[in-house]
Amino acid sequence: MDKKAVLTQYNQFERININLTGYQRHQTMGLVRLVSDSPDGSLISYFDLNDANANAAIDSEVDYFNSLQRSFEWKVYDFDSPSDMEKRLEKKGFVADEPESFMVLDLDTIDAHLPVSGRIVEVSDEEGIRDAIAVQETVWKNDLSDH
Repeated sequence: MDKKAVLTQYNQFERININLTGYQRHQTMGLVRLVSDSPDGSLISYFDLNDANANAAIDSEVDYFNSLQRSFEWKVYDFDSPSDMEKRLEKKGFVADEPESFMVLDLDTIDAHLPVSGRIVEVSDEEGIRDAIAVQETVWKNDLSDH
């Protein structure tokens, strides 16, 4: 499995091009912001910054959400750039939550590792895509309402 390709696809589909019901998506140079219709639940889902512009981007997003009177979280992964983003955010007053993980399974090798008691189906039509989106919306809605 090509880990770099998996991370690229994850970023593209789950962080950059993400569209959630009840959120306005804003993409600027190097950053994707999701603004919730409610005062809570907004987030920065993706960023690709550098040492020269990271602090200014943090300040800009804090100012933006303050002007809306909305709280927000900044999703940070250990493969994000710059690599010290978590420390930069903490210096600006952000508080780290419990670490989250995502796991990837190479479906070409699943039979060798697990007894599979269901079906794995590649989605290629509109109905399947709508089903996948409904699952994502349910997961995110439940996750965000817990905070």
